[in-house]
Amino acid sequence: MAKKMFKDVDTASLIKGLPINAAPMTYADNTQFENAKREVQSANLKKEQYNQEVLIVLKSIEGNTANLAELVHLIQNNQEEKQDEMIELIKEALEIAKAQNVEEAESLYTKAIKKISNTIADAETMQKAIGWAGTVYTTVKIGLEMIK
Repeated sequence: MAKKMFKDVDTASLIKGLPINAAPMTYADNTQFENAKREVQSANLKKEQYNQEVLIVLKSIEGNTANLAELVHLIQNNQEEKQDEMIELIKEALEIAKAQNVEEAESLYTKAIKKISNTIADAETMQKAIGWAGTVYTTVKIGLEMIK
C-alpha cells in the first residue's frame, strides 16, 4: 500500500537538497549547543530579573506619588508650630536618599523612625510619617541593590 502512495514521487529530487556530509552531532557539537542554550537561558533570566526590579521601582514611584499628597495634607492640617516639625521629619526621611550603601540607608531609616516616634504623638500622623520614611528607604535600597 505504501508503494502506491509514493509511486509517482521522484526520490532523487528529494535527496538533491540534502547536504552530502550530513553527520550526526558529535560530542563537541552537543557541548557547544548546550553552552549556547545555557547562555540564552542566563540572558533570559537576567532580563526577567531586571523587569521585576523595574516593576518594583515603578510601584514604589506610584506609592511615592500617593504619599506626597498625604505629606502635603499632614503639613497643611497641623497647627503652624507643628508644621515646621513635620517638615523637619520629612527632611529626616529624605536624608535616607543620601546613603551610599544599603547599611547606611538602613541606619538613616532607623534614625528617622526613632525621630518620628519621639516627635509625633498622634498615631495616624505617626503611621503616615513612618510610611513615608519606609517608602524612601525602600526606593533607595532597591536603587542601591540594582547598582551592585
